[in-house]
Amino acid sequence: MNPFSSKLFWPCLGLAFVLFACSPEDSSRLGPDGGWLHLDLGRRASNELISYYAGGMLSPPSDPFAAGLVAQRGSRFYLNLDSLSAIDYVVAERLRTAASGESGIGWDDFATFLEDVYPRLRQQPATATELFNRIGYAGPDDPEWMIVEVTGVMSTMRRRVAVQRSLVVGAISRYEAAGDALVYAEGTAFVAEHLEDSLVREVTVMVKREDGYWDFFAYGPDGSPASETAAKPRPLRVPTQCVGCHFGSKLYEPEKSFPANAADGPHGPRVLHVDDRMRNTDVVQFFDEHRKRSDHVLGLYATLYLSRLLSDGSDLSADSLKVDLEFLPPELRPG
Repeated sequence: MNPFSSKLFWPCLGLAFVLFACSPEDSSRLGPDGGWLHLDLGRRASNELISYYAGGMLSPPSDPFAAGLVAQRGSRFYLNLDSLSAIDYVVAERLRTAASGESGIGWDDFATFLEDVYPRLRQQPATATELFNRIGYAGPDDPEWMIVEVTGVMSTMRRRVAVQRSLVVGAISRYEAAGDALVYAEGTAFVAEHLEDSLVREVTVMVKREDGYWDFFAYGPDGSPASETAAKPRPLRVPTQCVGCHFGSKLYEPEKSFPANAADGPHGPRVLHVDDRMRNTDVVQFFDEHRKRSDHVLGLYATLYLSRLLSDGSDLSADSLKVDLEFLPPELRPG
C-alpha cells in the first residue's frame, strides 16, 4: 500500500460529469477561460511526460487521458482547467495565471508552475523525518534496508542511498514476468542522504506512486522541503530536472562504466563505493540495469544485490525472502 495514497474519494458521477463536460474539438472553448489549455511543450510534449505530470494532479494518481483531464488531438495536448478546478481550485487558478490568459502555455511557464505547486499536488511531507516515518526508514543501520554509497554526476557530494531489501528482491523475482524488466512495487522508496564532511547536507527521495511513476522530493539540511537540490556543480529543480534525467536515455557515471571504475569527471571523482564481491560482470551484463532503466531507476540495486549473494554462495531459493531465480541462465544460478 502506497503510504502517500490519498484518503479523498470523489463522487464518481459528479466528477465524471465535470471531466467529460466539454471537448477540445469545440474551438470556442480553447484557452484558459474556455476550459481547455493547449500544453505547448515542444519536444517535451510526449504522452509519457504529460501522463506523469497531469496524472499526478489526480487523487490518487492515474491515467489523465482515461480520466478526461487531458486530451490529445493529433500531436497537440490539452488540459481541462475546469476539471482541474474540481480537483484543486487553487492549483487550477495558478495554472490559469501562469498561462496569462493565452490559449496555450509553453514549457518554461509550465515548468515554473509545476515546481511551485508540486509539493501541494503530491502532498509532500512537511519534514524529512515525517517522510522517513511514513516509508518506515529508520536510518542507515536499519537491517531491512540495503545501502549503496555513490559519488557521481548528480552531485560532488557522496550519496548514501537506501532501499528496502525485500522490494529489490521483489523486482528481481518479477523480472521475467515483467518482460525482462526490473519493476518496483508501489510504495517503493529510494532515500538518498547527501553527505559532506560526514554530515547530511540534503535528502532526496523517490517514492513509487499508484500509476507506476515516481514522486521526487528534496529536503534541505534542516529537514524542510526544498524546491531544488543543493547539488554541486549546479542545483537541480524539483521535479522537472529530476524527471529530465530519469526519463531520458543518457548514461551517467559511475554506473555507465561499472563494473570497471569510472574516470574522474570535470568536478571530481565518480565512484560506486562497493567492494569486488558486488562487481559481477555477468550479472551487470544480464540485467543491463542502468541502460535499460526499465522503471526510470538509474542505480544498479538489483545488480549489486544479486552479485553480493552470488559471491557469498547464498542459496536464494532457501533465503528468508524466498526468491525464485529459475529465469537466470544456469551459470548465474546460485548453488
